Amino acid sequence: ILKTVETLGQIVGEQQKADELVADIQKRIDTLKVNADKKAEKPRVLYYTEYLSSVTDNTTIGEMINLAGGLNVVTEAGIVGDSYPDYPNVSKEVLVQLQPNVIFTTAWGASEGEPAFVTEWKNDPALKDVPAIKNNKIYVLDSANVTTASHYVIEGAEEMAAILSKE
Repeated sequence: ILKTVETLGQIVGEQQKADELVADIQKRIDTLKVNADKKAEKPRVLYYTEYLSSVTDNTTIGEMINLAGGLNVVTEAGIVGDSYPDYPNVSKEVLVQLQPNVIFTTAWGASEGEPAFVTEWKNDPALKDVPAIKNNKIYVLDSANVTTASHYVIEGAEEMAAILSKE
């Protein structure tokens, strides 16, 4: 992402603005890394979608979890996807086995209250003993700051870090 910002700055003749943006993002990344490294115990985190899929550490979202001071339970368990190794499907049964303390998910568009799929997870008797669900630690993040390959992912990582700092 940082390289893309630099390249776009060159293409549109705004190298100084691009350099300033890259420096700002790098400073924010460095701050997140320092804070994550200070954590003695990292919360066990699952990024989980309404389509029951997740990510490994080899993805932008996986990197964001680590920068935020979390431990990605998918990578910890060695789970990989069939067609796309870094984007595995995670069944409800596997979710129960993973026992995450925190679940991050995303939703597009403005809506009142929590997304229906989060309510379904909370009301599913099979998931009642998953710590993140039992303790109401499901956080719906803005998709624009998490799932897009843009400079805005730093905001998503900082939001994750703010949440995990309370765990």
